[in-house]
Amino acid sequence: MADIGGIVGWELMRPAAVVLCAAVLVLSGCAGQKAARSSAPPTTPATRPVALDGCVQPGLAQLVDVDGGSQVAVLGTGPVGVVLSNQSDQNLCGWLPFAKMLAARGFRALVYDYGITADPVDDVAKAVAKLRELGVRTVMLAGASQGAKVSVIAGATLTPPVAGVVSLSAERTERGRDVWPFAAKLRAAVLFVVAKADPYGAADATPQLYKAATKAASPRLEVLPGDAHGTDLLTGPNGAEVRSMIIDFFSKHSHAP
Repeated sequence: MADIGGIVGWELMRPAAVVLCAAVLVLSGCAGQKAARSSAPPTTPATRPVALDGCVQPGLAQLVDVDGGSQVAVLGTGPVGVVLSNQSDQNLCGWLPFAKMLAARGFRALVYDYGITADPVDDVAKAVAKLRELGVRTVMLAGASQGAKVSVIAGATLTPPVAGVVSLSAERTERGRDVWPFAAKLRAAVLFVVAKADPYGAADATPQLYKAATKAASPRLEVLPGDAHGTDLLTGPNGAEVRSMIIDFFSKHSHAP
């Protein structure tokens, strides 16, 4: 009988115990939620701006969207713009030191990566259009290796025309296109620069393009000692001479300050 009484007593007490346990659980849950809320940071830390291609630091240049997604960097605020087209084994960082120099000389320099469109020549056209949209009235082109070839092709085909083209180490063909017929159509001033011992065929091809450019305004060929190719011509033993040569060319043919 004592066991039965204990069972009956527990049965009578169980509803109250269940309610008490539930209350304890609710209070524990609320306390846990309160602790979770108090431990969360009040604000999300600001995201640090990322350098474009790892070299164009925030604040160094104006970053502009082109063709719905691609970004280009524009340095300087001058009235004369220069589109700098890189060689195939580099990105826009290859031209950045010289772009800074141009900006310091009063030019507006645009550097970009290929891929704005499916055709590198159209990439140049998009870059030129962006400079004109930003208020530049006179545009020049400069390219290294592949960038030199697409600059020659674009320089012969763009409307309105550019004022000048600088070619560093241009070879003869670009994606199966012979550059020679485009060099023959050039009307703008053009400067061809190549190293005498260029290892990629430009030592032969660049003089051929120069000879084709009979209709260009003030065609000029500079063959330098050594084997520097593309943007290496700007930094090698003859780098200071080449940089000065290009800046003088731009100043002469664009009436830049």
